[in-house]
Amino acid sequence: DVEIWALNQNGVPGNQTPSGLRPRYFPEHSLLGTHWSRRLGEALALQVGNVDVVHAHNTFELLNVQVARFGRKTKTKTFFSPHGALDPKLFGDWSARSIKKQLYNRLVEIPNLNAARGVFALSNFEENQLRAIGVSAPIHVVPNGVEIPSVQVEKVQARQRLGIAADATVVLFLGRIHEKKNIHLIIRAFELVRASNPECLLIIAGGRTAGKYVSQLDALVAQLGLESSVRWLGFVDEETKPDVFSASDVFVHASESEGMALAILESMSYGIPTFVSRGCYMTRAAKAEAVIEVGSSYVEMGCALSEWLASPKALENLGQRGRSYVRDQHNWQSIASQMLVAYQE
Repeated sequence: DVEIWALNQNGVPGNQTPSGLRPRYFPEHSLLGTHWSRRLGEALALQVGNVDVVHAHNTFELLNVQVARFGRKTKTKTFFSPHGALDPKLFGDWSARSIKKQLYNRLVEIPNLNAARGVFALSNFEENQLRAIGVSAPIHVVPNGVEIPSVQVEKVQARQRLGIAADATVVLFLGRIHEKKNIHLIIRAFELVRASNPECLLIIAGGRTAGKYVSQLDALVAQLGLESSVRWLGFVDEETKPDVFSASDVFVHASESEGMALAILESMSYGIPTFVSRGCYMTRAAKAEAVIEVGSSYVEMGCALSEWLASPKALENLGQRGRSYVRDQHNWQSIASQMLVAYQE
């Protein structure tokens, strides 16, 4: 049996998961930018003897402290998934935020991880990062999973619903709008692509809540004269996402650092040719020729996109290899089996 417990930040009841599970939500409290729940802690205390494993996904949150404390007091197996959030280069400068995270790691996060029965890393890169910052607990490398769409949406229909021209070449970024995602580099790379593909359209799908960075991106689009060629969709829900992927010709993710972005795996699952920066840590997929890994400069990115867009058949084959790769390497049945083995050790 599995239960999902989470904090409810917006007061809206949780949706049922595809497997039929409905998350149990608890009211949250905030302290110095981190989150925890008194009621969740009380409910957890009532589970003594009723649970075999508690698996937490709350890096830099006091929820991890609650889980670690429960594990120590009750001898219950605890596991943690940092999801790439402990990459040292994300807090390696001398900014106040980085110093705060370094202190929190040393005093709270790393001791919690080291007291756990195990820690899950999404890749060997993340495993090495965790070792580098002092994690000594057993580390299990298990990637993220993704569902392969059972029904493909027709591109023509998807574009009609989204108001996209049938003859446009669509470059897509879908994800959280944050500076580390390097969306400004994607925009600059897109300018280079348009030199040989004037019908190109860049779609940016993500909420516009990061006010300062969004303003910088808007200014860059205006500076480059791309207002008619860059379209913001805003936040995309699960119902709309199939249309967004199906309407696209290529997907680009240029992040400075990712554990393993679900948007990348989702793009591959739709058979969309996918281009990623090295900071996305998709080297294994790149070696299997399932994605194209490019350098961190917008010139490299733009040249790679232009070259591949000039070869439609090669682009189609890339998308097919990506879809086959995630079907083989990122299916949930395999990933669940790997996690069960770790839980039972």
